[in-house]
Amino acid sequence: MNYCRINPESFDIKKILPAKDIEKMRFETFGKGSILYYQDNIKLLIFKKGKAKVLFYDEGDAFTLYYLVKNNIFVLEENSVVEFIEESEVYVINTKSFSKIFKNIEFVNMILASMARSLELERKIIKNLVFNNCKKRVITFLVDVALSVGKRREDGILIDLTMSISEFADFIASKRQTISSVLSELIKNDTLQKIDSTKYIIKDINSLKKYLYL
Repeated sequence: MNYCRINPESFDIKKILPAKDIEKMRFETFGKGSILYYQDNIKLLIFKKGKAKVLFYDEGDAFTLYYLVKNNIFVLEENSVVEFIEESEVYVINTKSFSKIFKNIEFVNMILASMARSLELERKIIKNLVFNNCKKRVITFLVDVALSVGKRREDGILIDLTMSISEFADFIASKRQTISSVLSELIKNDTLQKIDSTKYIIKDINSLKKYLYL
């Protein structure tokens, strides 16, 4: 399966670390709306359950990088903020005080692979922001979600964005009204069909992709 910003690549630590090591790892519970900031040192987060989003803030404006869900790994450093969308349980590993775990080569390789995927995803985000207008950013996001978690049906590909239009706008650095206009145009052109507030059917993904080359 492909990965995207609402479905980052995950790694099952139970297949890599011995049960005794996992039992020693401390997990914290975060309520919906909780915010986790960088404090004194870099921390490694491994999601046990729940959902959060990684944000950049600047003078009151927020930009969402991607979601974090079960088995996702994230390195919390000084330029990032994690906001919890639902109650979550997260292994919080202090890289200084829990060094033993990093002697496990498979675990280290898992972390490196996760960081590489994150960097790749962030490069795609930068490219999309720099070179595409708002309409193309919306379409790129829809195509990525369809290829990653979309469900193929006779009438097209069903996607669930799992977010409001305002949240969608935070994902592509745009305004809510602009997103609504682009989606309305795609629906009017019979490329997209709206099912409910978060679900859509992409009737022909190849037709949708053509907008990226106009």
